[in-house]
Amino acid sequence: MRLYAILAAMTLVFTAQPAGAQPRKITLSTAIQAALENNANIQIAEEQTVQATARAQEQRAALLPNVNGVASYLNQSINLSARGFRFPGVPILIGPFSAFDLRVQFSEPILDLSLLRRYQSSRRGADASEFETEALKNKVAAMVARLYFNVQRSRAMVESFKAQIDLDNSLLKLARDRQEFGAGTVLDVTRAESRLATDQHRMLAAQNEARTAELQLLRAMGERPSPQVELADSLDPSLTDVETPDRAVQIAFQNRPEIKAEERKVEAARLLARASKAERFPTVNVFGDYGDSGNREIFVPTRAIGIQLQLPLFDGGRRSARRTTTDSQLRQAEVRANDMRDEIELEVRVAIDNLTTAREQLRATEQALKLAQEELELSRLRFEAQVSTQLDVVNAQAQLSDVRSRQVNAQALLKSAEVEYQRATGVVIR
Repeated sequence: MRLYAILAAMTLVFTAQPAGAQPRKITLSTAIQAALENNANIQIAEEQTVQATARAQEQRAALLPNVNGVASYLNQSINLSARGFRFPGVPILIGPFSAFDLRVQFSEPILDLSLLRRYQSSRRGADASEFETEALKNKVAAMVARLYFNVQRSRAMVESFKAQIDLDNSLLKLARDRQEFGAGTVLDVTRAESRLATDQHRMLAAQNEARTAELQLLRAMGERPSPQVELADSLDPSLTDVETPDRAVQIAFQNRPEIKAEERKVEAARLLARASKAERFPTVNVFGDYGDSGNREIFVPTRAIGIQLQLPLFDGGRRSARRTTTDSQLRQAEVRANDMRDEIELEVRVAIDNLTTAREQLRATEQALKLAQEELELSRLRFEAQVSTQLDVVNAQAQLSDVRSRQVNAQALLKSAEVEYQRATGVVIR
């Protein structure tokens, strides 16, 4: 009895809520949106996308005209003897004298396939980074959905134990009444009290698990712990249409951002390999400058305009080494892309199997719950009619409690399987 009193007091502590406090309502969509806004990994991925875009812009700048303004001032003296000159009647030291120069310099590559391919490669790299960020967002959304359903599962387990405790109390009252009228024994009462204490202990553990699940959800959302949280969505299964495995795999190949990211990486590696090969080709640049040069007494305009053809002849094998490296990087990217397709196909087929199994498990537990309730009711009626012992009722109670737990777990498992199927086929989780 002392244990019963202690457990009852702990239950009141866990279940008590501040008077007048309004629970905060959270829907699945708001939880996902908060996580997408606050998740550190997503923020880092977005910054990486910004950096990849900036690198592409930097590569593009090499293809655009380069214009500089230059201003210089020179104060100089020249010693002719230091240069090896001696002229009769000419002073050895000339100067000091001053010179000013103001000009604009211009240069632009008009034919450089290597630079062009490198810019195109960097653009594909930026696109791949964007798709990787999309993939990460969908993974985070799926994770938050699972945490959301885990909170619902934990709370449903608490409610299941509460219903079991109500049943325990009614059976305890029945055992005491039977003992009072001489139809029962002390053992029957003790068994009922033991069962009540056990279920109260299990409910306390379930309440602690529920609170832990809430904290994990709020942490994933990037928010501070809240004393009261109400989840607006339920664990009821949705009517998700399941495609055939082959069709689902094709849909995943079309929709998954991971596939698109790897395809862009292969294109980037291919363009980079072409850029290395293009280093063997001639390049053509135009250049020019215009400005005024002189001193304090005279200032005259000067200019230079030209075109430069550069033909690579020998560089000690550097270009050949770069070609070998970029060809290897291309093969590496192709291997990763093929492996990603195999991995996605596996995820889709496993997700379909898990979803199908979860639906069957839920139907089985619903049928088992109905039978367990009937068995408990029959056992109770037989016990009241003194046809059977209380042990049959206790066993039926244990069976019902186990089936209720399995049903709640099956509901949460089905919701998680639905989310995983959506993620595997490339559906944006909201």
